[in-house]
Amino acid sequence: MNFKKILLSLICSICMLPVCVKVAGALTNRLYVTNIANNTVSVIDPSENEAVMTIDTGALPTGIAIDSTAGRVYVVNSRYDDSSISVIDIITSRLVSAIKVDRNPMHIAINSADGLAYITHPEGKDKTISVINLEKNISSGKIKVGAGAFHMAIAGNKLYVSNSEDHSVTVINTGNNKVITTIKTGHKLLGLAVCPLKRRVFAAGPDSDAVIVIDTETDKVAGTIKVGRQPWYIGIDPVAHRAYVTNRRDGTVSVINTLDNEVLETIKVGRQPLGIAVAPSSNRLYVVNHADHTISVIDTGTNSVTGTINVGGPLYSPQSGSLWGIALF
Repeated sequence: MNFKKILLSLICSICMLPVCVKVAGALTNRLYVTNIANNTVSVIDPSENEAVMTIDTGALPTGIAIDSTAGRVYVVNSRYDDSSISVIDIITSRLVSAIKVDRNPMHIAINSADGLAYITHPEGKDKTISVINLEKNISSGKIKVGAGAFHMAIAGNKLYVSNSEDHSVTVINTGNNKVITTIKTGHKLLGLAVCPLKRRVFAAGPDSDAVIVIDTETDKVAGTIKVGRQPWYIGIDPVAHRAYVTNRRDGTVSVINTLDNEVLETIKVGRQPLGIAVAPSSNRLYVVNHADHTISVIDTGTNSVTGTINVGGPLYSPQSGSLWGIALF
């Protein structure tokens, strides 16, 4: 899969749990959404379902993650001649640093306990992920993984990396950043998410229209779940025992009961849903509709769409950003 061509074609046609913090005496939540076409992050107030701010980043921002301990948002800028991580201060909403990394980064995973972040490079010829020292905001090494490393998820002291080109998952010990094993799945894989109660990692298989389930105790494939067409990213609600899967090709979200791995319902959303964020405390699910430049708001109690957030200007306008990733603070 050529991710550079995918990103460029997407422009032409124009993946978490929430953390609450006290800011200036008020409990504040914010959604952060990457806009790959206009090189920005939109800040959304979920209480009003509207954009309240736009922050400039680097070129082609895709992946996004939050370090709640440090109060930082990390945005992956994927264009080859940028290849950086924008660091945004949550309190001031200002860009405080830009970290240079290897070419064509895609996603970031935060290991707050050890002060590290991991970056995937799907087109990297050396088949590695980058390691970032978050205290110094510098690159501090590489880890050898599989071909087309795309997405990551941390379960306990293990980092799981989906290798989209060789149909495998690399398992890394986050204590020493050494590879523990490589799991052959037989499926092309994209987004990963952790189900902590069942000790499982869920992996989206876009070519097989399925979610592949990995046992984190044995690091073996424990089953597959058929979902919609071309699943890309997955969000987990550990409180309600649900997994939510964005199915890009048919514009839906599959709802999975993580206790028995059965699909409960399929929710129609916008066109080309990608990034997804779950808010268990408010029974809300936020789905980024890439081709509509909107965010679908879903009530997880009823599995119904209760609102649509328009991000940027009208469709195809210069302000419209072609949304990709989302993170909830």
